[in-house]
Amino acid sequence: MSVLCPNCGNKMEEGSLCGKAPILWSEQPLAMFRGGGDVTLFGNELFGNGFPVAHLCRTCRRVLVEY
Repeated sequence: MSVLCPNCGNKMEEGSLCGKAPILWSEQPLAMFRGGGDVTLFGNELFGNGFPVAHLCRTCRRVLVEY
């Protein structure tokens, strides 16, 4: 199933969001510690990569991640 960019409608490329663990979403810039509203992004541990699937739109320079 292809994912379309919500901004421009182009087909997005599938890949993974990679980085040093934990990958964290936070309202605070440069969050060092997990706060109450923060979300830790996990990948598919079944396959051992630990990184979430991400979709990239090169046109809009957007990345969509589901956690």
